[in-house]
Amino acid sequence: MFTAIDGGPGLREWEPATATTVADLRTSRLRIVKTPGAFDTMPSAGSADENDGPPADLAADLNRAAIVLGHTRFRTQGATAALEHTSPLLVDSVVGTHNGDVDVDTLPAPPPRTRPKFDTELLLAALSDAGGDRAAICDLLTGMVGRTALVWADLRDPMHLHLARAALSPLAVARDQFGRLHWASNPGWLRTHLPAVGLRPTGLRMLREGTVETYDLRGGVPESVWRADFVPTTRESDLRKRHSVALLGYTDRDRAADDALLRRRVLSSSA
Repeated sequence: MFTAIDGGPGLREWEPATATTVADLRTSRLRIVKTPGAFDTMPSAGSADENDGPPADLAADLNRAAIVLGHTRFRTQGATAALEHTSPLLVDSVVGTHNGDVDVDTLPAPPPRTRPKFDTELLLAALSDAGGDRAAICDLLTGMVGRTALVWADLRDPMHLHLARAALSPLAVARDQFGRLHWASNPGWLRTHLPAVGLRPTGLRMLREGTVETYDLRGGVPESVWRADFVPTTRESDLRKRHSVALLGYTDRDRAADDALLRRRVLSSSA
């Protein structure tokens, strides 16, 4: 559910085989707290029962973190109730969240040290192998087939945040009045929930399909340092899901603006 990355120094303190299965993973560099279940049953910080909410010390970790990733998902690949299929995921040096569904045979073979089992794990493992190689990142995002919105950070370079939108799965971004960066798959969430906690969203936009962006966090306010375009590929069967799932939270104006900028290759079901 939550990842807090403080960006400070630290040694690798987890075993790759177990990193994805721990409900509350803590190292000197990050903390991941997650649980499976229906969204409307998730514990909240405002729970009257202290045993029914998140860990009591989570707020302090969130407040000092350089990056916070939160994630909920519809079932795509992997067992719904398994922690290893619940994001955020730590795979090798990369921690990230993925909204979508990618054909695993279009992703690189898993490295022996990681041995991931489904699409998100494979994708994060490949990003770990790519490291800071921007051409390799674009090649990976171009070559995969499916739906993807992706946010990740590499613990070898934790003060850079990466966002990518491939085909269909939406990714909206906005700033608040302090210049901090916020993102969500649902732009309605940014419009509704940021003001609910006293933040004013500005410059809200949807990343165009086939876009990857990198932000430098070292100055306190995220600064865009790299942006690249690529042509993503999706399946013909995914197109039917766009208006029923992918565009939740879009206004008519959002949808029209997005439709004007779509770019993708589509594989027919007979291909």
